[in-house]
Amino acid sequence: MQVYRLTCGTDKGVHYATRDDAHDAAKESVWRHDQIFVDLIDVQVDKEGVVALMNGEPLMKTLRSWTLTARKGLKEIEVE
Repeated sequence: MQVYRLTCGTDKGVHYATRDDAHDAAKESVWRHDQIFVDLIDVQVDKEGVVALMNGEPLMKTLRSWTLTARKGLKEIEVE
């Protein structure tokens, strides 16, 4: 299952169903624009993935990543 994660500074992130929802939340953040990231993540939801999620260690992979620009747009960056 793919979801969007918004991280600001050093927080663990908040998850959203759509990129637009994550982008809207990013625009409202009080963090500096270069400390805000939106990631498209794939969360493993088979039996193994659900057990890991319930144990607090979800199995996930970052597929795409964006940062907020100074004008509050999204700019795609390389996934590390």
